[in-house]
Amino acid sequence: MSGLPPIQPPSGFSNYPRTGGSPSGGLYTRPPGIYFDYILTAWQIIQADLGNWVLMSFLTGIVTQVISVPFTFLGNFIAYGDLLGMSRVGFDLGKYLLATAIGLIGAFAAYPIHTGMMMAGLKAVRGERVTPGDLFSAYPRFLHVIPAYFLMFLGTTLGSIFFLLPGIYLAGALSFSQLLVVDRKMSCLEALRTSFNTLKSLGSGLGMFALIFVALLASCLGLLACGIGVVFTAPIYSIVIALTYNNYFPPQTAASGYHAIGMEPPR
Repeated sequence: MSGLPPIQPPSGFSNYPRTGGSPSGGLYTRPPGIYFDYILTAWQIIQADLGNWVLMSFLTGIVTQVISVPFTFLGNFIAYGDLLGMSRVGFDLGKYLLATAIGLIGAFAAYPIHTGMMMAGLKAVRGERVTPGDLFSAYPRFLHVIPAYFLMFLGTTLGSIFFLLPGIYLAGALSFSQLLVVDRKMSCLEALRTSFNTLKSLGSGLGMFALIFVALLASCLGLLACGIGVVFTAPIYSIVIALTYNNYFPPQTAASGYHAIGMEPPR
């Protein structure tokens, strides 16, 4: 990762330790906050190791399909009597709901690969070497990652049903949960609570949602290039979350470094 371009911090941040041997927690550490210029920073990180990120994007898509498609086929067979769901004769609500639930199980089962992409982004942010194997780093924490994702999904869905704003707020306030499960080895509920408490102010929760929404749009820009370009832009979303997370939760070894120089680490 030695080819990473230098990022000039905004004025006012010069009193915070960062980069090199300092206890900064990464190459791109800033004080806790929501920074929309992280969209550009994420793209710079991708460009510095383009082949690796493209390969990981491609692998993420393949693994997601391999895991989720069998569940989709099973759901179609239960609801419609064929694997592709082409036979739409009649409608059985019970079978349809069961098929939907099975499809969601497939999506949840594939989710750790996307958390692995965030962990790869976090390693890049912290100046560590990134490899395609990082995509599978969340699977040892499967029993915590999946419930965390399910509860995030449930909370944001129910919140969106009730006047939309609560769902938007929860989507932002809980966005660190999966990284806390893997990076800090927290349990599902502890990670959800910690993420919420960290971003619980209305401004931070809504600001984080706005950031990840814009990051998601940027990640999808590659679809405009006949779809194939998405393998170049897809990691933007994960890296933006990793950049923001690292400001609030630098490596635990970095936290001890802050205390050594008489400062409190960002939280």
